[in-house]
Amino acid sequence: MACGRQRRRCCVSFDTVQRRLENRGTHTAPFAAEFSGAEIASATRDALYCEGSDDDTLCGIPRLRFAEIIYSGDILWAPDGDEDLDDGSYVLQFDIGDDARLIAFRSTGAERLHDVGTLSDLRIPADEFYRVLREWRDGFEARWRDMPKLSVDQEVP
Repeated sequence: MACGRQRRRCCVSFDTVQRRLENRGTHTAPFAAEFSGAEIASATRDALYCEGSDDDTLCGIPRLRFAEIIYSGDILWAPDGDEDLDDGSYVLQFDIGDDARLIAFRSTGAERLHDVGTLSDLRIPADEFYRVLREWRDGFEARWRDMPKLSVDQEVP
């Protein structure tokens, strides 16, 4: 199966982390707890980037609906859209009850939907996951505020 669809562009940034914090509990999918990380990784690549029949089901969900769930639930965290830095890595985030589930993997191209040797599937307490995001956001914002600012007409040293 050829994977030729254009990748949807998104951005992993301060604003992205802020939105994840604001939308805690909404990164949900009906298949998130039931299927393995490998099944979800393959289904995600298949739904978003590969040609296939609209009648196909992925993790028990029709192909088009699966893609809608990934996008509407803001499940796909990476790739971040910067083609220069795109190494084929993916990060998916799911909120499942009191837990956060992260599935990370790397794609090796059209022949393999994901490189099984790179798959990581982590489920941690949501409080811990969102605490780490909050601490990163707060630290980044504090450093940014403390940095000297240049006016528009100044040159960068």
